[in-house]
Amino acid sequence: MHLKTRWPDIHAGFVVLLALCLWTPARSADAQALTGGLIGTVRDAQGGVLASAQVRISSPALLTGVARAVTSDKGQFRFPALPSGRYALDVELPGFTALRETDLDIGPGSTLDRTIELRLGGLEESIVVEGAGSRIDARNTGVATRFGPADLAAIPTRRASMFDWIRMAPGISATSPSSGTATTVSVFGSGVNENQ
Repeated sequence: MHLKTRWPDIHAGFVVLLALCLWTPARSADAQALTGGLIGTVRDAQGGVLASAQVRISSPALLTGVARAVTSDKGQFRFPALPSGRYALDVELPGFTALRETDLDIGPGSTLDRTIELRLGGLEESIVVEGAGSRIDARNTGVATRFGPADLAAIPTRRASMFDWIRMAPGISATSPSSGTATTVSVFGSGVNENQ
């Protein structure tokens, strides 16, 4: 008696999956960045650049709590590698009102670009900007791929089991969507027995 090997039938799904993994191009280093950045320009009320302004950012995300920079002759400052977190920005220059901006959210792979305007003022006068700043990322116009706990909590689910999260992933179809106990899913049209 001669037994035929059924290798193609048994391992076809594995071979296809392996081929897809090997074919998938590597992602760029930008997509895997763990830090963000903050850049900007300090100007006066007439639009002229202000060199030698003291720029300070503070956040619990920073190891030292504070990072400092001095604006260049073009009025520019740059913090290229900042851990994700919420920051406060302080800008000071003698003869101008000090500026404080809070609630700057810096995420991984994003760079915020700020234009700071300082006005002439006395020594005791200062400006405090409160509220959320612009969430526009000047360096990346694509769709954001980071989600925080507030984003995940806002997703409507009937319960919070791990199977509900799996069912919401792209390419996943629940085989019994109305069942509260069935955990079987189909991934990109494959059979249930291939996904368990």
